[in-house]
Amino acid sequence: MCGFSALYSTTGLKFKDLVKMNDAISHRGPDGEGFYLFDTKNKVSHIMNNSTVVDDNYDVLNEKFNALIGHRRLAIVDLSESGFQPMVSDDKRYVIAFNGEIYNHHELKEELLKVGHTFNSNCDTEVLLKAYIEWGESCLEKFNGMFAFQILDTELSCVFGARDRFGVKPLYYWKTANSLALASEIKQFTTLPHWQSKMNTFRVYDFLQYGQTDHTSQTLFAGVHQVPPGHKFKIDLNKANDLVISKWYFRPQARVKDKLKEATTKFHKLFKDSVRLRLQADVPLGTGLSGGMDSSSIACEINAVLKGQGKDDLQKTFSAYTEVKKYDERNYINDVLETITAEPHFVELICPDKRSILEEVVWHQDEPFGTTSIFAEWSVFKLAKSNNVKVTLDGHGADETLAGYHRFFFVYLIELLKSGKIFSFFKEVKALKKLHNYNGLR
Repeated sequence: MCGFSALYSTTGLKFKDLVKMNDAISHRGPDGEGFYLFDTKNKVSHIMNNSTVVDDNYDVLNEKFNALIGHRRLAIVDLSESGFQPMVSDDKRYVIAFNGEIYNHHELKEELLKVGHTFNSNCDTEVLLKAYIEWGESCLEKFNGMFAFQILDTELSCVFGARDRFGVKPLYYWKTANSLALASEIKQFTTLPHWQSKMNTFRVYDFLQYGQTDHTSQTLFAGVHQVPPGHKFKIDLNKANDLVISKWYFRPQARVKDKLKEATTKFHKLFKDSVRLRLQADVPLGTGLSGGMDSSSIACEINAVLKGQGKDDLQKTFSAYTEVKKYDERNYINDVLETITAEPHFVELICPDKRSILEEVVWHQDEPFGTTSIFAEWSVFKLAKSNNVKVTLDGHGADETLAGYHRFFFVYLIELLKSGKIFSFFKEVKALKKLHNYNGLR
């Protein structure tokens, strides 16, 4: 993951405010840091690769700018300096800060080359920037990936940005009377002048009563919002705190027309292609293997892809275990490891260790979490990092996609009854009995 910071103001802000914001997310980008500063009135700009470049430059440190953009880089695609961010377009007009990955960037690059664009790097950031230059806002429809980005247009003094379809990558904002701040993590706002941490009582109630934290654009901090998944935004720098947000991704209505066998074949094809695309990286990749159907399927598919490509690379798997047999899943994990060629790594979950690092985990999460699964994930990712693996493919989201959480079945049935869809209600009850051996509605 990468991360970025941005400050937009009609009255002007100092560079040191941006540096503090970027320092708060140093953990998101250990491979590079960059800044872009712009004065909309005088059309003066500065770009630098880290804050120390201007430590002795008094004018820059104390000069006020209307647009300040910072970036922390985790290099995944094109590890060279060509992938430096914030990235400036060839004509110096556009400046992008991007967090995420565009999985079809190779295909998009070929398309852009055919219409006359040239490239200075092999990274997806440049592809995203030039896709916007070529197609404008409609470029969003072309992206297969996870992303949060912002693009400054220095000629028109405006900003355009967006968040991916399902909100995989975060993007928060906080307003004051004359300014607007954008960030990858909420904690970045705490470094700014005039910040006061206040509880959003309505969202805190939702969390304590229902366990919900991500169901609206609001957060548990009063005044801090997130750009919703599948939404885009615009900022007029002449009205810096005027953020206009609109929806760009409209989820298709679920209409099952295929028979089960046809749907299974189609899903399998999409799943295989999804794994193949995510193996495009210039750094070692691994798999978070829990033994569940989702992560096990991914591990097996990665194994098949590597063999199909004739690669001798050993897939590294990372798993957590416990000596409490009731919760230990090593038997499932070992079943998978026996069928694939992999280099397994394990970490034991120990409660005292959980208590000792709780404060650190909470700090990184920004908002409360509901279960100890966060601690398990923390331990697995820490294990991956210790083995020099920057990217892992995991099974997050599979239960939501494939209706794996059975507790939602009955919510759906109740909604069918409330809306008077009696025929659909009995049809779904019959299907539940057949597929899951449910007896009645218990």
